[in-house]
Amino acid sequence: MMARITRIVIALWVVAQCVLVAVYFGDQAFLDNDCAEYERQALECYAAGVAYPSEMHQNELWIQSVGMVNYLILQLIFFGTFKFSQILNILLSCGVLWQTMLLARRLFDMRTAQISALLFCLVLSNAFLPIHGLTELPFLFLSLLGFNLSLSERRGIILLAGVCYAVAFTFRPLVLAFVIATLCWYVVRRKWGRVAFLVIPLALFLMCVGMYSRSTTGSFVTSSTTGGFNLLMSANDKADGNPQLHYFYDDSTYLGYIPDMESKSFHEKDSIWRSRAIGWIAEHPADYARLYVSKLSILYYDESWCFPAISSSPERLPRIAYSFVYLLLLPIFAVSLVVRRRFILTPQGLPLLVLLVGSLATCLFTVEPRYHYPYLFAIILWCAALLGMFLKKVPKKTA
Repeated sequence: MMARITRIVIALWVVAQCVLVAVYFGDQAFLDNDCAEYERQALECYAAGVAYPSEMHQNELWIQSVGMVNYLILQLIFFGTFKFSQILNILLSCGVLWQTMLLARRLFDMRTAQISALLFCLVLSNAFLPIHGLTELPFLFLSLLGFNLSLSERRGIILLAGVCYAVAFTFRPLVLAFVIATLCWYVVRRKWGRVAFLVIPLALFLMCVGMYSRSTTGSFVTSSTTGGFNLLMSANDKADGNPQLHYFYDDSTYLGYIPDMESKSFHEKDSIWRSRAIGWIAEHPADYARLYVSKLSILYYDESWCFPAISSSPERLPRIAYSFVYLLLLPIFAVSLVVRRRFILTPQGLPLLVLLVGSLATCLFTVEPRYHYPYLFAIILWCAALLGMFLKKVPKKTA
């Protein structure tokens, strides 16, 4: 019965994604400023016949997600357009669900995997996300694929996990949360050889990416260089934990303002912002600590970030309505941590380690609710495990 319900819900969820993509087909750059920038830089590199980043991006504000821009360049090479990106997103979305179920079955059981699928499909953001041209889907698919492969007993598969983690790093460096969880698992089990099998391909791949960027820009770049920019937005007198993009351009009294910004390289700007941020934190450690705590709440309080026209609305009620299932999962997750606490230090706790490390690292910088998406799978898995435990105790009706 559970298997049949799961298949039906997944089928309806896929149909919903297809309908949404049909409605918003080709609108990715209009929905997201980040996507518009990715596409601009991909078009520039495609026209010049080079990979990203190239010499023409030397004086950009920062280097964008290296993996995402090159992913779009490949789409231009094979399809000649970005419009198929949303169709690819549906496949990536299904891949994320598949990887979540595989992880649930590996670490928990089949019942938990089925309930995980149901919860995953009921969280509305998972249906809406494919219409966006953001890094979330390719990053999470690669990260979960690497995570699942890294738990294999076969060394060749672990090598592939290292490659997956490396490619995910070029999309977002926070894949290190998954890498750290994997390495902790190897160390606990004293599988020292597997550490090398994971780390060596990861390091070699990123070395190649960095050497290419050094040859074109003069700087060793393997992912985005927004670290100083994002850190400074959380380390200044006007900081409240949220992004402060307009201050950088319009307010000459802002700590991050650089009068001759256009004449400096992305590396120079990042160094200036990082230095100023670290200096402010050193002078105001208590203020930064208070902001850090508030950022944890900003990170997880909402799930309406990917609904067009809703995410930017000041009205709280629509945001709560669209986030209802997600908000319902949070107390269930908290209860699961208490009820199933004896499993935290077992393999079932590995997703929690990813969530913990990822959340703590994310909150060092400015945050948005969408930044919690890569860790949502851990919440879903532990909620599913608790619900599965309760369902197992419910007596079945007899004829």
